[in-house]
Amino acid sequence: MRPALTATAFLSCVLAACSGVRDIDVVSPYVAESPYTGSDITHDFVLVHEQSRLGGGPRLYMTGTVIGGRTAPPPDPQRIAAQAGARGISVQVLSDDPAMDTAAGRYAESLTAAAAYAVAEIWPGRDARAEFTIILVEPGVRLSRAGWRLRRPGEAWRLRFYLETSELDDASRETWKAGGHVHEFYHLLAAAARVGLSDRRGAGPDAGFVYEETAAFLYEHCAVLSALGAASNAMSPGALLDSRRFGDASGLPESVSGPLPDEWLTHVARLLEAAEQGANPGSRIPLIDAIRLTLWSEISGGSWTIEAGTPQAERLLEVCRRVAPDPFEVRALIEELAADGVDAPPLPPRPRHAGPPPPDAGADAAGTGAAEPEAGAQPDAAREDEA
Repeated sequence: MRPALTATAFLSCVLAACSGVRDIDVVSPYVAESPYTGSDITHDFVLVHEQSRLGGGPRLYMTGTVIGGRTAPPPDPQRIAAQAGARGISVQVLSDDPAMDTAAGRYAESLTAAAAYAVAEIWPGRDARAEFTIILVEPGVRLSRAGWRLRRPGEAWRLRFYLETSELDDASRETWKAGGHVHEFYHLLAAAARVGLSDRRGAGPDAGFVYEETAAFLYEHCAVLSALGAASNAMSPGALLDSRRFGDASGLPESVSGPLPDEWLTHVARLLEAAEQGANPGSRIPLIDAIRLTLWSEISGGSWTIEAGTPQAERLLEVCRRVAPDPFEVRALIEELAADGVDAPPLPPRPRHAGPPPPDAGADAAGTGAAEPEAGAQPDAAREDEA
C-alpha cells in the first residue's frame, strides 16, 4: 500500500531521504482545464524533478498518460495479461479482458525488443534497466493519470503508461505506440546523463527542448527499425511554418509545409544558434515537427518507411548513434544538410489512415492537436522546478 502523501509532502520526504517512500500516484498536471476532453488525443509524457538529481542521489520523476475521451475510466486492472523481458528491459501489460491476451503479448514482445535494442546498440554504456507497465483501457475514456517515481542509484527506471485497446488492432499503430514508449524512456536517460534539456553548457532551455525532442524521435525510430524490421514516420504530425513567427525570416516564403528546403534549414540553424544563447526561436512545437519531417525525408530519400538492411537504415542508425548521446549535434546536422546543395526530397501522400494532416497555418499545435505547453510544464522532455 502506498503512503497517503500529497505530492509536496512526498517530494519533501524524498529530498530528506525518508526510508520506505518510493512512489505516489497523482492527477496529471496537463488537464487541469481539460483541453483534451472530447479531442481523442492520447499523450504520454515524463517529467524529471531537477532538485532531486543534484549529485548522485535519488532521482525523482513522473510518468503518465492523458487520453482526451468522454467516458470515465474504470479502476486500473490488476490482472497481468502478458509480460516479456530481455537485456534488462521488462514489460508487463495489465488488462481485465482475457480476449486481449494475445494482442497484449505481441505488444509486450515488441516494446521489449525495441527498448532492449536501443539501450544495447544505439546508446550503450548507460545504466538503462527499465520496467514498463502498460495498462490497457477501452477506447474513448477520459483519463489523466500519472505517478511520481523515485529511482535510487542502481535501481531500474519504472515507467507506467495507458494504452487504448484499439491501438492494438492495427500493426502499424501498435509499432508506432511501442516507439513512442521508447521515446519517453529516452528522456529519462537524457536527464540522467544531463544532455539535451539538462545540458549545462549555458544554452537556453528552448534550444535544449528542440534538440532533445529531435533526438528522442530518432532514438525511437532506430529502435523500432532494428528490432522490428522497419520504421515508418507516416503517423507523425505534419509541418507548417509561418515565417512571421520565426525570427527575421525576410526573403523566405511566407509559409512552408513538409520537408524544409535548404534556405529554410539555414534559417532554422541560425534560430537554434541564437536560442542556445537564450533567444526565443519562435513556436517550438511546429519547429520540432518541421525538423523531424525534414530529417526523415533526407535520411529516407523521400519515403515514409525505412526497411532494415538498406542504405537508408544504415544512415538512420548512424545519425541516431551520433545524436542520442549529445542532442546538441542536431544543429550541426541541420547545418550540414543545409550546405549540401540539395533540398530534402518531397514525401508522397500519406498512406490512408496513417496519421494526422498538417496543422493549420500559424497554429502553435503539433499535428496531434495538443497545444504547446507553457514554460515549466512541458510534455515529454519537461523538467519541473517545483512540486
